[in-house]
Amino acid sequence: MPLIHSFDPVIDENSRVLLLGSMPGRVSLEKRQYYAHPLNQFWDIVYSIFEMLPDKRYEDKIAFLKLHKIALWDVIRECERSGSADSRITNPVMNDFSHLLGQFPHIKFILFNGNTTRQLFQRQLKTFNTDQVGLIGLPSSSPAHARIKMNGKLAKWMVIKDLVTADF
Repeated sequence: MPLIHSFDPVIDENSRVLLLGSMPGRVSLEKRQYYAHPLNQFWDIVYSIFEMLPDKRYEDKIAFLKLHKIALWDVIRECERSGSADSRITNPVMNDFSHLLGQFPHIKFILFNGNTTRQLFQRQLKTFNTDQVGLIGLPSSSPAHARIKMNGKLAKWMVIKDLVTADF
């Protein structure tokens, strides 16, 4: 199986929440863009939170996240995987969240895009102080999780709007 690597985090000094995925899928890796698969609902959901339609250009999508104080990264730094399914991940090496949050102390919440992401993150809890941030699970935006319709996912993801506008 090929060794694959995640992307650098999308983050800046204004970020308030960190949205985590597991590891970019095949299409995202090929395009070097987070959530590039056309059936993944990530961008539709995030833009809908703010009652907007997604930008076409990837650079504009990243600017949109930063404008709304949303950081983006993956739990896994590198792993082996054939295909795109999280169930095919082997030998994962996790990203260093203590280091990232030390650099960006305004992050107050970590949100997980799906249960697998949360489970992968929980593997490293022994090396991460969860007292410094809140942890929130969200339904996956992946096309593999179509049992929850877009409106149901959006209702859960709306918490992001409250978190980025609240005064903590």
